[in-house]
Formats: sequence, C-alpha cells, structure tokens
Amino acid sequence: MKEKSRLEELIERLCSDGVEYVELNKILDYEQPTKYIVKETNYKESYKIPVLTAGQSFILGYTDEKEGIYIADKEKPVIIFDDFTTSFHWVDFDFKIKSSAMKLLKVKEEKIEKVIFRYVYHCMKNIYYEPTEHSRQWIEKYSKKTIPLPPLEIQEEIVRILDKFTELTTELTTELTTELGLRKKQYEYYRDKLLSEEYLNKLAKEMLEDRKLSYKRLEEIVKIKNGKDWKSLGEGDIPVYGSGGEMGVYVNQYSYNKPTVLIPRKGSIENIFYLDKPFWNVDTIFYTEIDEKEILAKYFYYFMKKFNLKRLSTNTTRPSITQESLNKILIPLPSLITQGRIVAILDKFQKLVDEADGLLPEEIEKRQKQYEYYREKLLTFEMKCDRTNERTNERTNERTITLNKEFFELLSEAEKIVGITSNYIEWKSLGEVAEIIRGNGLTKADLVEEGIPAIHYGEIYTYYGTTTKNTKSFVSDEVAKKLKKVDCGDIIITNTSENLKDVGKAVLYLGERQAVTGGHATIIKPKLITGKFLVYLTQAPVFISQKVKYAKGTKVIDVSASDMSKIKIPIPPIEEQKRIVEILDRFDKIVNDIKEGLPAEIEMREKQYEYYRDKLLNFKKLDIEG
Repeated sequence: MKEKSRLEELIERLCSDGVEYVELNKILDYEQPTKYIVKETNYKESYKIPVLTAGQSFILGYTDEKEGIYIADKEKPVIIFDDFTTSFHWVDFDFKIKSSAMKLLKVKEEKIEKVIFRYVYHCMKNIYYEPTEHSRQWIEKYSKKTIPLPPLEIQEEIVRILDKFTELTTELTTELTTELGLRKKQYEYYRDKLLSEEYLNKLAKEMLEDRKLSYKRLEEIVKIKNGKDWKSLGEGDIPVYGSGGEMGVYVNQYSYNKPTVLIPRKGSIENIFYLDKPFWNVDTIFYTEIDEKEILAKYFYYFMKKFNLKRLSTNTTRPSITQESLNKILIPLPSLITQGRIVAILDKFQKLVDEADGLLPEEIEKRQKQYEYYREKLLTFEMKCDRTNERTNERTNERTITLNKEFFELLSEAEKIVGITSNYIEWKSLGEVAEIIRGNGLTKADLVEEGIPAIHYGEIYTYYGTTTKNTKSFVSDEVAKKLKKVDCGDIIITNTSENLKDVGKAVLYLGERQAVTGGHATIIKPKLITGKFLVYLTQAPVFISQKVKYAKGTKVIDVSASDMSKIKIPIPPIEEQKRIVEILDRFDKIVNDIKEGLPAEIEMREKQYEYYRDKLLNFKKLDIEG
C-alpha cells in the first residue's frame, strides 16, 4: 500500500470536511503607490534601485532617486499588481515603480496569524481572469475572486512544495540568462562594430581594390517574363504598364513587386522603365527578375537605356524584339560596389537634368550632354581595360578583365561633379533611401483567428525577431480594406510604446500574402538599402542615438513617421550590406539555438509546477450552512 505524504496526512487530519473559500479582499490590503513612481528619464543602467512593472518586462531600468523607495525584503515582501492587466510579481527587495497602475498587495494585519502571504501568491497564480475592459480591475472584480484557506500547517506544506518547483525553474532560467547574456553581448559588439561609420568606410576603401570586370549573357543573370491582359482583374491601386508606360488603369493584383526593368516587346521598344513598386504589365512589355547577387537592378536599367535595342528588332514597320534576342545580349559586370557607384552618379545626373526648369536653354543642353557623356563612358568598358589579364570562354562568351586606373579616375571625376564622396559610404536620411508610410487604425479588437495577415505594433517587440514570413495575428477582409498594406520585402517599425527602447523596433516581412499594419507602426519600403541590413541598423547606436533625439512624450513615447524619415544612416555598397547581414544572421542563430535548448526544460518544469499547483489547491469547499 502506498505511503501517504505529509500533505495528505495533514489534509485528512485537519480539513476532511473541506476548507473555507475567502475573497482576496478579505485577506489582502492594497496601497496606491503614488510616492514610489519614477519617470523614465531618470533611468540609468549604472544606478542601483530597480524600477518595476508587473508586466513581462518586470525590471524596466534603474534609478538613483533616494526619496520614495519602497523598502522590501524576505521578511516583508510585497506583490505588485497591474490594475489594468492583472499581471503580478512577488518582490522581496527595495524598488520603485513605473506608474500608478501598480497596486501593492500585502496581508491585512488582522489576518497575519491565519494567512501565509506566499501561499496567497501561489493561489493567485491559479486564478484564471482576463480583463474585459480598460478599467481598474482590483476593486471592481479581481479582489472578489476566492481562494481556499486551509490551516497554516497545510499552507506551509503547499508553499514548501510549490517553491521547490519554482526554485528549480529559477535555477534553469538563471543558467539560460547567463549564457544568453554572454551571446547577446558578443552579438551586440560585432553588430555595433560592423555598422560603425569607421569600419564601413575602411572596408569600402579596401573593397574598391576589386577591379574585376566580367561579361555575361543577359539570360544568365536576368529572367524575362511575359505580361498578361488586365481586363479580368478587379479595381485597385496597382498601376498597369504597357509599352508606352502607365496606361491610367489600376488593378487589385500585381505581376511583380520587386525592383525590375520593363522592356517593351512591341512598339516603343526603347521605352525602358525602372520600377521598385508593385505593378501589372500587359503582353506588349516584358518585366525582368534580376539576380541582384550579380547585377543591381538600377545598373541593368541604365545599361538597357544605353543599349541600342532597335538593331534587335525583327520588324521594320513596327519595331519588335524577342526574348531570344534579348537573352543573347552581352552585359559588362563590374563588381557590385562599382555598379553601385555608377548608379549613384547616373541617378544624380538624372536628377540634375530633371531639375533643369528655370535654366537657360544652353545650360540645360550642357547639363544633358554632360549626363550623356558620363553615361556612355561609365557603361562602356572596352576602351578602359587592361588586357594583360584577360580570360575568355568562347562557349559562354564570358570574359574577365581587369579595369585599369583610368576608369576609376573617370569614376571619381564624375562623383566629384555630382557631389558624391569617393569612399562611397554615403549618409542619407531614411526618407531618401526608402518610402515611408505611416500605418492607420488596427486595434487588438480588430484581430481575428483567421483572415488577412496583420502585424500589430505591440507584437513587433514582443513576438517577432528580425524577420517574419507568417504573422501572429489576422484581420477580416473588411477591416483590411481600410488599413495600409505591407508587401513582401517591406519593413514594419514601431512608432509608439511606453518604453523608449521598444520604439523603433523593426521587422522585415517576407510573407507571400500581402499583410496590413496599424497606426502605431510605419511601413518602410527600401530602395537603396537591403531590408535586413536596415532592420539590423535600427538596433545599432547610430540609429538609436537619433531616435532618442526625435522621441516625444513621457508616459507614451512616440517617434513620428515624419521624424523617422529624417534619421541619417550609412549606406555602404549592396554587396557589403549583404555580407554584414550574413555575419549578424549567424550570431542571431547562435542566440536562438540557446533560446530553444534550456527553455524546453524550463517549460517542462513550469508545467509540472502548474500541474501540482492545480492539484494542491483543489480543496473541497466547506459546507458552511451544513
């Protein structure tokens, strides 16, 4: 026969008829802790007094304020209780708090001899309660919840058992936190180093020593895609393109939503377009899927603008070109860094030409000729090559040539004319390198179990990492129609939080389905910067220091989309952006591998604790009337 535990013996001896259930307000007092509040502006890591919240973060920061400290220890603990969310924590050390929403709970003086406070804490963990409205919960509802109140001996034994489970979980959590903290420090060190202005400039100069030029056929680096008729599509905000450009028609689907070059198939075959927004194309114009590991989309655009497509035409009456003839075009490929420099120069020249209004005709003509001169020179490499180091493969028509000093002198000369610094680490505002769109609407009440993918701003800093393919939340079709849209490759960044460190938290959306987001978030559509690189950049000191400058508010902190667009960031070459991302991704994986190891065991311990807590606190209710 199985031997009875001490707890079973106590229950059998002391409360075989059941136990009394009492409301929390009968045994606990609460205090409005106004005098213990500290403003976030007074937080600093070097200070000693922790600032607490009853939410998931618990310790928000530290302060050196000497007045109004709540004195607590092992003998005089307290429970801090969030009056809006009903989250709570056991605290047995001196502290201050974030806001007046925190209640301080203690056992009533007259109940101290009948109630063990730690037992009440475990009982509160066994209460299922979900706030239904944004109001003060303790007095109105939560404090009326009942808990079993057995004799002190039984309370003591239950506390001993449950604390043992808590202790095991705490030990594992400490082990995880220590290891995770070390890995995070390593990650942050290399992140800040790799994203520093000094390092990027040094590295960019070294990379400019790469002077190789190769030739590849278009089909090796670009896929040509046909267009389709638009007439069966619904109305929307996606523009439709033909060989003449925008057709003035807008539909609800897109052919492609990444940087591309549109090449007319018939008619105005030299009417080349560069697009970096979603579009639909009809069958008179091709779109292209570009391998950006080999060629920048904008470089491909300028090359095709320069290329004489008329000589490929198969029809003298109405110009026409085929995929077969396009695929055979031999394209010169300098390094991605050099491509980036060429693109930046031609972009600047194009802007100067576009802004020629108000100039005299001869000035406009001079500017146009200057642009055409450098476009021709920078995209024609044969005359600027050192043929002492040349490799030719007749089967693929691929050649690798070393560009000589003369070409890079021409490159630097053009950069000076348009005002680009020669090290090619440009500092641009976020608004210059991306389209910034502030979200609208979307509250937690809008979220449903299934529907259109939705990214709520609060979930960015509590749920997502640097990227996500699948959202945690969804909204109905009807709600989605009213909200701003998030496409694959867009970044969603938080504008608002009660905590400054959570403002500016960003996630790259890689989902196939179009998603939506709300008013406390901003959508960033990158143009001259890779999405993942920008997400990592938002975590670096160069971004954070400026974010602090633009932050407004005290209780709720906000950095507007307008101010976000003013933040200056370094723009290294695309190739270097990708290399930095690869390094930081590896560190991120190391950190996440640790997160997935010990937490599994911690979760098991927590489930054991919850199982026994439910069992130990499931007392038969005393029949008082009987």
